[in-house]
Amino acid sequence: MTKLTQARVALNKCISGRARSNAAINLRLALLLQTRQADANEADTLGLHKGASVHSCDGLSFADKQSIAIFRSFFPADTFPQQTEFLKQHQSITKILHKVGINDYTRACTRISAQLADTTYALHLQLRQGAPFIRSEWLNIGPKNQPVEYGLAWFYGERITITLDGV
Repeated sequence: MTKLTQARVALNKCISGRARSNAAINLRLALLLQTRQADANEADTLGLHKGASVHSCDGLSFADKQSIAIFRSFFPADTFPQQTEFLKQHQSITKILHKVGINDYTRACTRISAQLADTTYALHLQLRQGAPFIRSEWLNIGPKNQPVEYGLAWFYGERITITLDGV
């Protein structure tokens, strides 16, 4: 089991504060799929040149039929030209990366911070404005240390627990 898989299993078991199967986040709903020019931060994080394109996917994650997170993922468009088609067909980033030949990848870094929900986030996650959020920002790299996904997620702090083991 890779370190990334171990981290996912730990996160899945901690969602809702109880031991669960590996399918705790049992639905990802894509709200917006697009290919566009990367902004400066996205290009820098993914190691792209200015003006490069990214595929972006914005959506919601659910567990036990309840929204628990808003996510945003970015993929280098030149590296993965068919990524938006795969994003339409699959909910699993791991399966999508397998489709484009990335059979294993590693979480290079993760940043975790706290925020308060604005009106849009509150509406999507069915919570009150100003409720606590856990913001996670990460970079996944492929076997040749090439960036394969840059992502952000905003978890509703009262619905999940994140446990980091071996850190």
